[in-house]
Amino acid sequence: MTFETLVPYLIEWAAILGLTLLASTSSRFKYPGVTFNYARREGIAALLLGGFALLVAAGFYLLRPVQIQLADERLNHLLLGLIAAGIAAMPFGSTLWARKQKLFTAGWLPGMLKSGLLFAVAIGILLIFLAGKFMGILDGLSQTEGSALLILLGLTVIEESIFRGYIQCRLAAWLGGRAGWLLTAGLWLLWSLPALWVFGLLTPFNLLVVAVRGLLAGWVMQKTGHVLAPAAYRAFAMWLAFLQ
Repeated sequence: MTFETLVPYLIEWAAILGLTLLASTSSRFKYPGVTFNYARREGIAALLLGGFALLVAAGFYLLRPVQIQLADERLNHLLLGLIAAGIAAMPFGSTLWARKQKLFTAGWLPGMLKSGLLFAVAIGILLIFLAGKFMGILDGLSQTEGSALLILLGLTVIEESIFRGYIQCRLAAWLGGRAGWLLTAGLWLLWSLPALWVFGLLTPFNLLVVAVRGLLAGWVMQKTGHVLAPAAYRAFAMWLAFLQ
């Protein structure tokens, strides 16, 4: 890892920090937080479900029950990630339904939807502008680029609903905002390890990128109050690697 390799990521992280701080000064982005009558019970349940998600990731990537053969190997990786996230999300959705809890307790607060969408669009424009990819997009997207964006948006929305939505909201209500944020980021890093290892990407540099993006995604969630914001951040940040 060299400083030159790290520079684009430093620019990305500084831009997200700046945009989030700017947005947090607006009344539009005043996130009231989520409270629970039994915060400790909700927090413990979130940790148990998070542990299940980690087992799903480990088992899915190690056993590889699904074989996908696309021309671009990177799309294979993304599709496998989307399937793994979908499987892991099932018990979270079932728990919400069984306990008659609203979607806003998993980061889908109706009053923050417009703010989340606005922030998501702003993040996409900012990251594409900083990467100098606007002209390439105006010239048209290839099939691989278009497919990658759609898969990434689906993948990150599911993952962020699990981690920054369901888990972080509950851990923050139980342990406090900072502890909930950091603990969720730790779980997120563990979730990412099986995929990195199986695809031969488990390097100190990639671990640093995943860890910092996880921390930033949690912080963006705290400031904006809707999972669409951190989901868009991660989706567009990863999509830049597909653009020519």
